[in-house]
Amino acid sequence: MNPRMAPRTPKAESTGTHELAHRLRLTLLWLPFAAAALACNFNLASTAPLLPTYTSLPTYTPLPTYTIPPLHPAPTQSPPVQSPPPVQPTSTEQSPPGPQATKTEPPPPPGGGGWSVTTADLAVTDLYPNSWPQGWIFVRITNNGPDTLSGVNNNRLDCSVTSDLVGGLPPSTETGFSWIAFSLAPGETQAFATGIPVDGTLYYYDITCTLQPNVDDPNPSNNSYREGFPG
Repeated sequence: MNPRMAPRTPKAESTGTHELAHRLRLTLLWLPFAAAALACNFNLASTAPLLPTYTSLPTYTPLPTYTIPPLHPAPTQSPPVQSPPPVQPTSTEQSPPGPQATKTEPPPPPGGGGWSVTTADLAVTDLYPNSWPQGWIFVRITNNGPDTLSGVNNNRLDCSVTSDLVGGLPPSTETGFSWIAFSLAPGETQAFATGIPVDGTLYYYDITCTLQPNVDDPNPSNNSYREGFPG
C-alpha cells in the first residue's frame, strides 16, 4: 500500500474539533449582547403604561319635555252681544219761516251812476313825445265825470306802434300793453307814460292807444286815440 493513500483520521478529527471550538467562541462573543438586549426589552415592557380598558359605554338620562302655554288663551265664554240703542223718532214738523228781510236801496247819487259802481266817462285825448327827435311817448287821459276817481287800479292801456324806417324799407308793427292807476276828478286830465321809445332821425311812427278802464264808462267811443310822428 502506498503510504500517501492511507486515510488521515486523526487530522479529520482535529479539523472537527477546531470548527466546534470556533463556534463556541462565537457564541460566547454574542452572549453579552443578547443578555443586554433581553434586559432592555424587559425594562421597556415594565415601564410602558397600560391602556385603559372599558367594560361598557355610560348611559344618559333623556331630557325632560316641557309644554309651552299659549300666549293668549282663548276665552271659555263668548262676550255678551249688546243690542243697539233704540232709534229715537224724529219729528217731521218744521218751524214756520221767519220774516224775510227786505233790501232797501238808497237814492242814486247826483249826476247818475250808483253807490256801489263808479261811473266816469274817460277819454284818451292826446299822444305826445316828452322830447324830440328822441324820447318817450306819453298819453293824456281826461275824466268827463260824473264820478270822482280815487286810486283806481287795473286800467289797461293797449298800444300799437307802426314804425317806417327812413329810406323806403317796409314798415313793421308792434303791439303791447301796460297797467295804469289814476285819481281824477271830473274835468281833470292826467298824463301817463306808455313805455314806447321813439327816434325821429331814423323812423316815422303811427301810434294808436286804447284805454280799457276799470270803471263803468258810459261812452267808450272816445277811449282810443291815434297820432303820427313827426306830425
